[in-house]
Formats: sequence, C-alpha cells, structure tokens
Amino acid sequence: MTTQVLDFFIEQLITNCDTLKSFNSELVVLLTPLVRKEHSTAARQLMLKDHIPRKLYIKLSGFALGSRESFRNLFPVAPYLWLDPALMTDWRALLKKKPARFDISVEQHTDVYSLSLADIKLLIDRVPEIKTALRTLMKDQNTYLNSYDHNLHQYDAKERYAHMVEDFGDLLDSILKKYQAAHVGIAPESLSRILRELNRNNSTPPRHPLSMLFAF
Repeated sequence: MTTQVLDFFIEQLITNCDTLKSFNSELVVLLTPLVRKEHSTAARQLMLKDHIPRKLYIKLSGFALGSRESFRNLFPVAPYLWLDPALMTDWRALLKKKPARFDISVEQHTDVYSLSLADIKLLIDRVPEIKTALRTLMKDQNTYLNSYDHNLHQYDAKERYAHMVEDFGDLLDSILKKYQAAHVGIAPESLSRILRELNRNNSTPPRHPLSMLFAF
C-alpha cells in the first residue's frame, strides 16, 4: 500500500511540475522512509481549523471531509468531500504556517498516510523543483476555495445542489445526506425539502453554466 501512496503523491507532484519527471526514481528513494501510516481505525479529525497544520495527509480510498463553520448559519459547510485518492491539507496554512481554513476528518477504517512539514522541507532542499509543484497546488486550492465561497452567495441552493449532482454523479449515493447538505451549504432539513420537491415534480434542479468546482 505504501508503494501506491508514493506513486500517487509523486504523480501529483509531476502533474503540477513537469520537470519533476526526471526525478521520479530519486523521489521514490527520498520519500520511502518519510511517508508514515497514521495508526488508527476510528473516525477522527486530522486537522483543526484555526490551528497551524504540521502534516500533509494522503489517502487512496475511503471518505474524508473538509469542513468549517458557516459564516452566516449555525450548521457547518464542507468545501471538500474526498472520495477518490486525495492529498489533504490546507496548503497555504501548511507552507506558510498560517491557521487552517477548515477541518479535515475521515471516516472509520480509512487508511491515512502522512508527511510532516519538516520532511516536506527536506524534500525541497534535496529537489528544489518540488517547491514549484507545491506552490501550484496552493494556488489552485486558493482559487477553488474562493470560488466555493463566491458561489455559496451567488447561486441558490437548488443550483448548488445541481452542481454537486453533476460533479459526483453516481458516487453521490455513497455520501451521507448531512454531508451533501454541508457541501451545498444548507441545513440537512433544507436538502430534504429540495429532494422532496424534485421528487414531487419528477425533475432535476437547474444548473448555472459556471462550474462550482465542487469536486476539485
């Protein structure tokens, strides 16, 4: 499993910095002793909002949630629903030692691996090109979070739900309704009303042409 984690992480680095292709073998050697498995089978929080993170978390399967309290309501909102393999952290907070903008929690029995900030700095010292990949990941995440917050205010709940349906497709059935509601930015009761209305009208919600980027 560790080999698959390494392959996935290196693939993500190369995707965000083409020049790292020539360092593939070196990265495997460097990362093998650094990537550690988090030893827990219970559902748990990996990162807390407003705390300065010290680790990058990696998963290949299982469900994880990136959430924070709503600025306007009492229920949480969840910018991230991670179903597929994922690198999980607040990149800006990790790399710049700032408070995290969201929590990260994982469901029970999800295998999670981690790489400490100190080890990431070691990698950058050995292969400076890694910094380019990490900066790209940070920039893309900032763009996504800004878009997510903008769309929470720009579009109504039905439109936001429609984006989620399109982005997740059949995988949506594997996500609890309370997490779907958090992703859309509404209370679970509001999501239930939307679903009842759609079922009653046998219709699908309208979708604005601008992508919500929900599945980023």
